[in-house]
Amino acid sequence: WHRNFRLLKLVAIPSMLLTAVIQSAEWLGRVLVARGPEGFGQVAIFSAAQSIATITQLGPGQITNASLPIMTGLQSHGEIVTFRSTLIRTTMLVLLCGLSVAVLIAAGSKHLMGLYGETFADNNHVLLVLAGTYGVTVITMVWGAALIAAGQTWSQFFQKTLWGGVMIGATYMLSGQGALGLAYAYAIGNGVLT
Repeated sequence: WHRNFRLLKLVAIPSMLLTAVIQSAEWLGRVLVARGPEGFGQVAIFSAAQSIATITQLGPGQITNASLPIMTGLQSHGEIVTFRSTLIRTTMLVLLCGLSVAVLIAAGSKHLMGLYGETFADNNHVLLVLAGTYGVTVITMVWGAALIAAGQTWSQFFQKTLWGGVMIGATYMLSGQGALGLAYAYAIGNGVLT
């Protein structure tokens, strides 16, 4: 019972809280934009752009998932030098993958947003900001996995709480700019997290 409670305390509870922080911050950001000029239309534009921009995270997510057990094994055996080397190489690979996809998305941003309609195509700059943001911040996926491998799940929770606070503060200040303001708020929050 004590061993299982320790796992709950060190991994499960902070992971659950981490998810709650992320979802709450994203929800509140959208609420702030929805209450502004052309609110729901702006939320729709942001949501469309975000759904496309998250494609930058597909490859890096798979790479990170594969690296987590490797880093956990290295950490548990005290192989710190190899752990760091794996972390750096994985970070570079994930960044290269994320930026490559972000460039492709940026090149086709007008067309991709146009799939949702003309109003969306006219707001492709929201997608440009989000694709660039996600293309760079994919490295936080690897570093989050490294924190989990090192048994520092609470640190990851506190970092995401900081991200949420910064993102919400920036959204509040930029909410008058609608979808673009929310995209910039994500860029600011993710910049601080990175």
